[in-house]
Amino acid sequence: MENIEKTYNDDEEISLIDLFAVLIRFRKLIILGTLIVTLLAGLYLFVLPKLVPSFNNKNVNVTYTVDVKTFPRTISKGLSDLGISYDFASYLTYAFKNCPTIAKEYKKNPFMGDDFPKDSRQYNYFIKELVNTKKISVSSNIGSSYSLNFEVPEEGLDALDNFVKEYLTFLNEGVRNKTYDSMIELEKKTRESLKEISSSSSSSSSSSSSSSSISFSDAATEQALRETMQDLESLKKKPVIFYTIDDEPFILNVAQGRAKKLIIVCFAAFFIFIFIAFAKNAVANIKEDPEASKTLQNAWESGK
Repeated sequence: MENIEKTYNDDEEISLIDLFAVLIRFRKLIILGTLIVTLLAGLYLFVLPKLVPSFNNKNVNVTYTVDVKTFPRTISKGLSDLGISYDFASYLTYAFKNCPTIAKEYKKNPFMGDDFPKDSRQYNYFIKELVNTKKISVSSNIGSSYSLNFEVPEEGLDALDNFVKEYLTFLNEGVRNKTYDSMIELEKKTRESLKEISSSSSSSSSSSSSSSSISFSDAATEQALRETMQDLESLKKKPVIFYTIDDEPFILNVAQGRAKKLIIVCFAAFFIFIFIAFAKNAVANIKEDPEASKTLQNAWESGK
């Protein structure tokens, strides 16, 4: 039993010594190879971007603050009485997740660069990835304020600004068109209600000479309806701008992570050259062993 354990320990010791021997034998290959690859990676990551501007592809995080407005209180109340409601904040959130609409508008202002896929399906996948990877996103702030968040190349800032402004203009027009029929219906119902109150008031006046014949509730309702009509008329002259941008966008540089990339390259090169060292050692051993060479040759021939 002791002899077996001794043999096992000797084999393990010899195996470890062989491994270290390979590393020592090819130490120049491993060390120099790792240093050369790391040096080249450092030049590519830190020096080349300064010499060639096209390699300095910085990304920036851009945040636009958007105020979401709604109809005046009287109109919102009138629509609610008709069983109609609109969630303009949800429309905004949905619009910046709606890939088909974004795809249509993006081609006018390609803020990620002009080299987007020309094939329609690949282009659609490209747009979907922008949304899925949060390159385009919407987040809620306090109250009726929302943030439009983008991660874009620094050179795409002007195109992004045009995209956001044109897209919000498109959304404002879309919402106005969507609510147009409701406004017509509300105006019609408001006129009818005012006419009914006026007729009721006239009949009450003819049956009684008292000026207090109109109830307080009827007077309040009539006042509310007249305010609704006034607001509807105002909207015809000056429509609501549901989505407006506040001031200038908030811009931050995205961390490049160059030092982290360099460290990863260094370790990757180190382990690759260790693998190459063992591969070279194995090849050398096979060449020195006729039996092993013959076995490999037979295996190669049988695999044809």
